[in-house]
Amino acid sequence: MTDSQIADREDVALKEDTLYGAKEIANFLGCTQRKVFYYKEKKLVPLGCIGSQIIGSKSALRQHFKSQMQAAG
Repeated sequence: MTDSQIADREDVALKEDTLYGAKEIANFLGCTQRKVFYYKEKKLVPLGCIGSQIIGSKSALRQHFKSQMQAAG
């Protein structure tokens, strides 16, 4: 099952949708870990924290970038 198919399901397990740490988020977004910290600090993308660990949702990130692309185009 692809990430897109997982995100389309409403009964997705939280662990399948959650990215833990800047490294996982950076790999998902195709950017550097440093860029992830920048995005988080500037509140440019929907990221959160559990303690000191950055977390993100695959579906929330997809939706965010999809809406950004629609607004730009």
